[in-house]
Amino acid sequence: MKQVKIYLKWSYLRYKNRARNSYNGKRELDNNERLIRDIVVKIASNPKNSILVSPISNRVHIQTEDKSYAVILSENRVKISNHKIFIETSIDPFFSKMLYSIAFKYVEKYRKEVDKNTSKNELNGLNSILTQLTK
Repeated sequence: MKQVKIYLKWSYLRYKNRARNSYNGKRELDNNERLIRDIVVKIASNPKNSILVSPISNRVHIQTEDKSYAVILSENRVKISNHKIFIETSIDPFFSKMLYSIAFKYVEKYRKEVDKNTSKNELNGLNSILTQLTK
């Protein structure tokens, strides 16, 4: 009897997970969401722009190098601003997750570049230590 309960419980959870994934994966973006996504990609894709992640407040701040444009992503809102225009829009969890994944993709890309440069500098430092020790 206990095995039947466990089987039913896991079957229910699998069904629930499949239903949630099929709903989230098939939604189309409307025109405003496409424009917001394109703006976030355009600003985040430039390596000179800064991306700040605040884990406590669960926000992502993306700002251009000259500080003329800024995007602030939070769980249910997105704010886009420049010196003249300020737009704040409510977003649903699906679109929020999409924007977070775009920002985190570029954060990981830049982190990998920093790691590569750091390991290169470590190698150069170790080589210089070795040459000084062999003298």
